[in-house]
Amino acid sequence: MLIKRAATKRWALVACLLVFAVNADAYGASSQVAGIPVPGQGPTEIAAAAGVTVSNAVYDTPVYKTTITGVVYGQTGVMPEIKPNIPVTGQGVTGVTYSVYSEILPVVKLAVSPQISVGFSRSLALDDNGVLWQWGSPDGKAVDGKSNMTPQRVPGLGRVVAVAALSHVIALQDDGTVWAWGDNRMGQLGDGTTTARQQPVQVAGLSGIVAVAAGATHSLALKDDGTVWSWGSNTFGELGDGTNKKRVTPAKVPGLQGIKSLSTGGSHNLALAGDGIVWSWGANAQGQLGDGTLVNRTKPLQVEGLFDVKAISAGYQHSLVLTEGGRVLAWGNNDYGQLGDQTNTLRKNPVQVKELKDVTAISAGALHSVALDKNGSVLAWGANQYGQLGNGAFEHENSPVTVYGGIRASRISAGFYTTGILGTNHTYFAWGSNVFGQLGTGSKQPQSKPAAIPGLSANSDSQ
Repeated sequence: MLIKRAATKRWALVACLLVFAVNADAYGASSQVAGIPVPGQGPTEIAAAAGVTVSNAVYDTPVYKTTITGVVYGQTGVMPEIKPNIPVTGQGVTGVTYSVYSEILPVVKLAVSPQISVGFSRSLALDDNGVLWQWGSPDGKAVDGKSNMTPQRVPGLGRVVAVAALSHVIALQDDGTVWAWGDNRMGQLGDGTTTARQQPVQVAGLSGIVAVAAGATHSLALKDDGTVWSWGSNTFGELGDGTNKKRVTPAKVPGLQGIKSLSTGGSHNLALAGDGIVWSWGANAQGQLGDGTLVNRTKPLQVEGLFDVKAISAGYQHSLVLTEGGRVLAWGNNDYGQLGDQTNTLRKNPVQVKELKDVTAISAGALHSVALDKNGSVLAWGANQYGQLGNGAFEHENSPVTVYGGIRASRISAGFYTTGILGTNHTYFAWGSNVFGQLGTGSKQPQSKPAAIPGLSANSDSQ
């Protein structure tokens, strides 16, 4: 599943360096700049560190004053600029003095959007203050000797703006950094190891990230320049680099640019470009790539016939897209009717989900699918052996049914055998399998109807 961010502006004070020459015989430098030591460095060395060159270190006459801007401490991405030399009076250079001025620069931060993410045996929710909560068990294993069946705050994180989960968790902070924890047997945490982590660790080498996605044993991140980065398992080509070699740290997916959202399934991926075109790669044994074949792809390829797509969601072995007109198309595995076309026939190309219109959001689970319409109604179809369709029954459905009670939602998440939503009243609900306590109700009893998660609200003031 993809979770995108919005941007807000925050102002930061950035310290820059002004270097100028005064009367002296040679340039021995002051070693302090705004409290930041620069031992043994004069203007030439400092300018070189900033990526510019100062050639007027020693002069006879006239003396020159050189200003270097763009030397920024604690902030990246500001290019240095050297201003023209300005003659001043004097007969020689005997020293160099550093002084500091301040400049106000806009810094883009990511905005928090409350959401829920349901994985395999664990669920997570994000409140409006960027606090992340989790409950259940990673990979069906106990945490600290027991399953946490009620929401617990995730320690060690700053302000979180997006989260995705399956067997592991990927969280995006408002500073554009990515953090991960859980199963790591294939390096899907991106920390350079294959060691499982119970607490968040930072994904190596990523900054400027705006969206994240978690597959079965691999991960994706979308950068603010429209590029996609991948790491973890690569058995089916899910990293998109043309190989089948796993990676324990992120690398850019070649050939993708202008991407605005992405989604991971079990071992396949979808990416949506700004022009409404969809790209897919990875496992394809069930036709989940939508290319008309059952051949795995190690590089992204365009899904033909899709041009007006505004949202994507990759399930375990099926895929969904939402068009600008509010229609939903699906393809891939259909054993339980998760394509919603009133059949159980595998589809290698997109088909329209029947009896569904005016849709605003989609989410593909392991064997079921969920949609949200313009009125906030939640609809579901596909496998229902654990009550994950939320209609009060346990029969599979090959066309959409309305979730019990006419509940209204603003966010949806289809997990492995569980479904979660954020209600319009700021309350989180979940239903379906509860073997690991992933419904957050304090028990392991499954639910075929929406159950409110006690003590959890999207409104941080009411926690």
